Amino acid sequence: MPSIEYGLDGYGKKTYPNNALSGRTYTCPYCNEGIHIRRCHNCDDYFSHNPILNRTPQQMICKGYTGKGAYKRIEDKIDIIYINNGGLPLYLCAYAEGKYELRAYFPPISVANEELLKRHNVKIIVSESKKIRSEYSANNLRSYTIRSTIPWIDVRCERMGDMRIPLEVIKKWEWGIRGLDSKFDIFHSHYTGGYRVARNSNILARQEYRIIVPSSSKEKILGINFSRLGSIIFSGDPFGYQYSVFSMVISEVTKEAKAYIEKLGYQLLEKSDEIVPLWPPAAIEGKELVYKRTDNSAFFYHKNNSEQVVFTVSDYGLIQVDESNDVFTIDTNNKTLILTDYFNDYSKEIRFVLTKNKDNYKADEFVPDLFLRDENSARIEVNKELKDILILADKKMYLESNVNVTSCILNKRYVRISSKRLIEKVNRKDVLLIDIEPFGHYFLYGEVENLMQKEGEIDFEEHYQILMKCTGPYKRVDYMYFDLMSKIESHSSSIFKLMKKWHKNNEIPCSATKYLKNVEGIITNAKKR
Repeated sequence: MPSIEYGLDGYGKKTYPNNALSGRTYTCPYCNEGIHIRRCHNCDDYFSHNPILNRTPQQMICKGYTGKGAYKRIEDKIDIIYINNGGLPLYLCAYAEGKYELRAYFPPISVANEELLKRHNVKIIVSESKKIRSEYSANNLRSYTIRSTIPWIDVRCERMGDMRIPLEVIKKWEWGIRGLDSKFDIFHSHYTGGYRVARNSNILARQEYRIIVPSSSKEKILGINFSRLGSIIFSGDPFGYQYSVFSMVISEVTKEAKAYIEKLGYQLLEKSDEIVPLWPPAAIEGKELVYKRTDNSAFFYHKNNSEQVVFTVSDYGLIQVDESNDVFTIDTNNKTLILTDYFNDYSKEIRFVLTKNKDNYKADEFVPDLFLRDENSARIEVNKELKDILILADKKMYLESNVNVTSCILNKRYVRISSKRLIEKVNRKDVLLIDIEPFGHYFLYGEVENLMQKEGEIDFEEHYQILMKCTGPYKRVDYMYFDLMSKIESHSSSIFKLMKKWHKNNEIPCSATKYLKNVEGIITNAKKR
């Protein structure tokens, strides 16, 4: 098989060597440079580049490149990912109404490597040309504003003494910055701009993107809506040339829209996978998720629409994330999440970079407010210190909270009544469960009759028989289920085996979930006696 498998014609259509026309220029799918067909008599026809001097890293990852020595083809998978994502992430930022600029941000590195650079006061030098050059200290590192349209911007760390630059820094920073390519670059849309889409990535219909073009108007394409948002001027351009920033929305997947997107080197899709941060809260800065220093791990949801795969980057290469339940956990200390297509080896977009070693996220712990109010407007605060509460059968009480809350009235066997706001018809032998997930839950008991049992008095066999009769609808087993299993294991082997069966099938009846919370509350309060 030839090194360049196919070329893209002017309509974004894949053209293979046996169908290519002599004398016509095609686009290389790996580096977006022009390629031509080479006819051979003693071997298969193949695509090749014209000679390119001073190749950029983007051109050096091309499968059709055969350089040697220091300029040999880049084949490391991690390096290719960072290069296809543009080196340092590039953001289109609005600094005034209708006025934009391009800024490159240094992605976070591990705490150990960051402290090493600061300790040796390493200098970071960003060079667009001999005249356009900036120098930063590792102790005062900030974003870099792009001042020209040079294809590739050099980034180098100046070593101090015998210190070796860490490999992580070399891979994340020293590949430099891919400059603006107005022919091919697309940016995600954000209310103040957006970050650049990785090469070979998916472009979704009915989502807004941004593009930068040299002209003040854009040609009409069936299925794509363009609207001018403003302009951008590069301060290092001696002629002060003005580029236009356009909003781009693919309203309909037409042949013309598909051809336009695919000739730029992207895939136009109706839908794609999404990675959704779940918990804990984080400050979002483009691709970066900044967590509190006390948050050691984070939960994510993978909305799987097209069989894409999630990877993290480590010192040992790419590691596929275990997604058995579509919810996965990732360490927050300097982790990079990559979403990749199974059908395109070059489509690996960095979606999130997790970090917790920044000082710009300082937040107090959120404590939900929860009160019970009776018909006379008397309020009782519900908290961990509240042991008992008297709720009479002929009285009504109301839940007041600044978060979503659910109350469940439990008797010995099942949930009798549940409500989001009103509590009524409570018998003296009932248990009131107030659920404020993910912040926890409270079990409240009538003070007239003591419902707490000693651990030895709990009839687990009766609870087991009730759980055996629980049926659908079903839900997936979540991470809190394992904590409950560990509590049950030492009390009832029969209930534990039943829970293992549900875990193996990765589904549990919803009614069983509610009843297990009742059992958990009985065990917890029996231990307090």
